[in-house]
Amino acid sequence: MKNIVLLISCFFTAVVWGRQNNSRTTDSLKQQLLSAKRDSSQCKILNQLAELHFQLDPEMTIEYARQALRLADEIRWEYGAATSNALLGKACIQTGNYDTAIIFLKKAYAYYKKAGNKDKMAFQLGNIGVTQVTQKKYPEAQSTFFEALKIADELHLNGLKARVLNSISYVYDMQLDYDKALQYAQQSLQLLETLNDSGAVADIYRRIGSVYGSKNDTANADKYLKKALAIFENEGYRIGIADVYQELALLHQQNLPLALEYRLKAEKIFNADSLLNTMSITNGGEIGYIYFRFLKQDSLRALPGAQKLLPAGTRDLQQKSIYYFQKALKECRENGHILLEADLSAKYAELMVYTGNYKEAYALKSFSTAVKDSAFTQENRNQIAEAESKYEIAKKNEELAVKQLTIDQQKSRMWLLAAGVAFLLILGAVFYRQSIVRKRTNSALQQLNNELDEANKIKAKFFAILSHDLRSPIANLINFLTLQKRNPGILTEAQIADREKKIGQSAENLMQTMEAVLLWSKGQMEHFTPDIDAVPVSDLFDYIDRFFDDRRTAQFDFSGADGLVIQTDLHYLQTIMRNLTANAVNALRNTDGGIIRWNAATRAEGIQLTITDNGPGIPQDKIPYIFQDSSVSGGRHGLGLSIVKDLAQAIQCRITVQSNSNGTVFALLFPSPTSS
Repeated sequence: MKNIVLLISCFFTAVVWGRQNNSRTTDSLKQQLLSAKRDSSQCKILNQLAELHFQLDPEMTIEYARQALRLADEIRWEYGAATSNALLGKACIQTGNYDTAIIFLKKAYAYYKKAGNKDKMAFQLGNIGVTQVTQKKYPEAQSTFFEALKIADELHLNGLKARVLNSISYVYDMQLDYDKALQYAQQSLQLLETLNDSGAVADIYRRIGSVYGSKNDTANADKYLKKALAIFENEGYRIGIADVYQELALLHQQNLPLALEYRLKAEKIFNADSLLNTMSITNGGEIGYIYFRFLKQDSLRALPGAQKLLPAGTRDLQQKSIYYFQKALKECRENGHILLEADLSAKYAELMVYTGNYKEAYALKSFSTAVKDSAFTQENRNQIAEAESKYEIAKKNEELAVKQLTIDQQKSRMWLLAAGVAFLLILGAVFYRQSIVRKRTNSALQQLNNELDEANKIKAKFFAILSHDLRSPIANLINFLTLQKRNPGILTEAQIADREKKIGQSAENLMQTMEAVLLWSKGQMEHFTPDIDAVPVSDLFDYIDRFFDDRRTAQFDFSGADGLVIQTDLHYLQTIMRNLTANAVNALRNTDGGIIRWNAATRAEGIQLTITDNGPGIPQDKIPYIFQDSSVSGGRHGLGLSIVKDLAQAIQCRITVQSNSNGTVFALLFPSPTSS
């Protein structure tokens, strides 16, 4: 029992260390509970109360945790439910309800696994391993601990890893492999000494002392246990102090006065803290048994230190022994610790024989034997049930063999029937598939017709815009020639020269526009590839400046071009910039002090060209649609931003637009060769 208590206390240290019966904290939480809404905050308070009562009153832990679990299920808060299940599992370990503990702990593990919370998963695995140890399922426990150790290693959780190593050490101790037990305990100690966790170091000292005690190395065991005791006393961790006293009592059980002294010190702590669990019950029963040994053997009372611990008379000594036995047995019955009750009943029966109460002794011995034999009896029942199951299986196999003959005779007819059904199913599937394909084909044709109709509408709009852009320069030329023919002297020589210059520039612009249309039409052809070359940004800005020299209604400004070179198709990019500039010029026709700025800059993704105007801007509800084919609806866009979009895609250029009442900004981003 002492080793199980040691293991449980060690693994739960991270949760309960320093949380003694803090009545002030408990009262504060209870006050908060009265005013808390029925939501996750109330669930948290209930779980905190459950955790505060964990060591001192496991039954209250169970009560608060159950309330928290009901609330968490009600509000569908899985994390709160996970915490409640974990607390219920640990409390059930403390109260000896190990099967129930496993159920709760596995539920908590499932919640944390679903949430991907690996550190909480590892803690639940550790608690499950502790429970398996109490059930003496050592191979399963060792497997569980190593699984927890793997997660702790993966997440570099050295504190958790140290506790798992401690638990593995305990299992090796139970399997009498003391060298491995010490090896894993020392590994745990090395980790803990780097973490500055005095409480955990005290626990591992206690573990090492326990292993040395198992090896009958009393000197080393006493040394490590007293190291643990010193830390617990310095930290004021009274439960740890009481447990070390019990370890020391077991270590020095041949020195009855010293063993009794340690037991009485532990009892004093249990009584002061009103702690009732397997640790305190076991300690009380052992005190009763030590008194009985002094009673049975007078010579022991003469040992050094015995007189100050024992009652003066034999009758008083007997009453002391009876009192402790009866108190421990009563606490076992009230708390359902039947195995511990069986152990204590066997020892109490010896006392009853000594006092001559043979009837009571017989009843106690019978009860102890029945409880201890129950596991063996259950094992026999399991073996008989297994034999019966094997007999039933064999009998069923014989019946199946007889029936197999009948089945074989029916197989040919079944196969024939199955073939007919399969043929019908295949035929039906073929017709069904043809129907589906026909529907899909009709749907696809309808879709294509709709798209073709939409394309025709867009084409009509596009050619309307194109005819306007092509007719304007020609109309100017015809008007000039007609004027010269009918009124040859109406214009001065300077006006004629200026007109001729503008008409020449318009003709050149007309040629550029036609080239852009041809360029775009080539881009729409399949397998067409732009001609990528190094294009200086300064050349692009000079081209735009020259192109719009004769029709400026706004001030032009160019910046940032020095030394920048773009890998792209020159004609594509010129066409894009020309159209964007034309749109900006049109936007500023009615704006006094209009400014168009072209700027080049280097960005993390590549080189960015931006054109900014201070016109009235584009309405916000139209911005998402300006690059769509359906937006080619007016002369303001020239050849249309949809063509600009197609040309930009062909040269891997990304276009963005921002606009408000203060103007519009178009940005052209050319990725660097590396990012491309």
